[in-house]
Amino acid sequence: MKCRIVYRPDLSVAIIHPAPKSKAPDETEDAWLNRVFAKAMTGALSGLPYDDVDESTLPASREDRAAWEGRKGQGITVNRIKADARAF
Repeated sequence: MKCRIVYRPDLSVAIIHPAPKSKAPDETEDAWLNRVFAKAMTGALSGLPYDDVDESTLPASREDRAAWEGRKGQGITVNRIKADARAF
């Protein structure tokens, strides 16, 4: 399934996962994703760069999610310094 990675100026990321139950029966997948992503991209996320990707491209473990960083077109990496600092 598609998700949206939103890239913040501090390199942290927000991940938007559409809830499958929010899709109307007569809605195409593209229309549904456009609607969900548009609604989510308000407030602090408004105007920020993003990539729409398949969920399988996200890091396999969510354990270090607070240390995920990224830039548009480059995907997500785990900042090991941040991740290791949180372990203590």
